[in-house]
Amino acid sequence: MEHLIEAPKVEDIIYHGTEGKFDTFEIPYGESYERAAVNPIGVYFAEDKEIAQLWGKYVKEVVKPDKIFDATKIKTVGEFLDKTGTQLDINPFSPIQRDTTFDWLEAQDALIERLGSDLVDKLKSKGYEAIRFNDKTRQKKHITIAIFDVDKIVEKKQPYLIGKKELPPELAPKFTETEHLI
Repeated sequence: MEHLIEAPKVEDIIYHGTEGKFDTFEIPYGESYERAAVNPIGVYFAEDKEIAQLWGKYVKEVVKPDKIFDATKIKTVGEFLDKTGTQLDINPFSPIQRDTTFDWLEAQDALIERLGSDLVDKLKSKGYEAIRFNDKTRQKKHITIAIFDVDKIVEKKQPYLIGKKELPPELAPKFTETEHLI
């Protein structure tokens, strides 16, 4: 059986909360994640459904991508830059330095968003589809996964293939672009 289909396991599911109903995931303003003011590196998902519910009353369940860069155990800005292959011009008076630790949780999210498309391009060139990082929503610590491209988002209700990195064209989800923010 070449295309064995099964439902994803619970640990393979991540959640996207939003205040607006929609049928397909879209990167705001076309394909450019740089101009997406809310989520500048892609579409954000929580590993915890309760966190997604804090983002919005409508929650979509999505299959976790296979190739995720895990930044959750990285301790300093310098280590993050080295492991991702990114660079950052650091002003000596900036609160973010190479030896800055991620003990203050917002630093990881702030660095990821500051690196923006440079980070996404570097990680995509290494084969990654998403980044997993420490985050905070309404004072609750959690893990966020940002998926870089909408064509890598597979909703739980869609067919899921075991051992396949791509869905056959007849099973692949169809996505569109929009010029409004979701």
